[in-house]
Amino acid sequence: MTEMISEAEAELLLANLDAEVRKAVPELLPLDLYPSAQDWLDPVTVLDSIQAEIAEGVPVVRKVRVAESSEVDRVTGKPRPSQSTSAELTGSRPYTAVESLDLTTEALALVFVSPVQMASKVFSTLSKFSRTEIDLVEVKFAAKKEETSDPVLELDSATVDLARSVARPLAKELDKLSRSLTQKTRNISVEPEKN
Repeated sequence: MTEMISEAEAELLLANLDAEVRKAVPELLPLDLYPSAQDWLDPVTVLDSIQAEIAEGVPVVRKVRVAESSEVDRVTGKPRPSQSTSAELTGSRPYTAVESLDLTTEALALVFVSPVQMASKVFSTLSKFSRTEIDLVEVKFAAKKEETSDPVLELDSATVDLARSVARPLAKELDKLSRSLTQKTRNISVEPEKN
């Protein structure tokens, strides 16, 4: 089992990850695998969105109870029953550097590695059950008919292989980071399953 990293190491890794994504990712991502690529063409926008979420902090709910002191009824001279009011106040606490790095790693993997994983899984499953040579298979993902008649995404094995080779370095780095951050095992591999 790998040893967990310190806050200082996490801060340094987070800064390095940010710098690397900002300079290298646009050329390294298989953006043709993303049906709504216009939303994700700028990986820096994705990174900024992740960081904005993290900056909001961890929601912390505090229950507050305010008791009003009992008063004496002027007419009867007897104490009135006391009343209390309660409320839940939501605040936040900042994420630690390790938590921030873990969230950033997981979010980047979900956004940029998961589509390649899904495409690999589709072709792996097709090759398992198909009588056709997998290199000849083409998969078209369609939108609802009323939206458009054109496929939203077309995949063939060459595109998936290219996407896998392009995403592999990012997946390996995110996997290595993930293993040093948490004891949970995440699947951040773009390799096809063995049949």
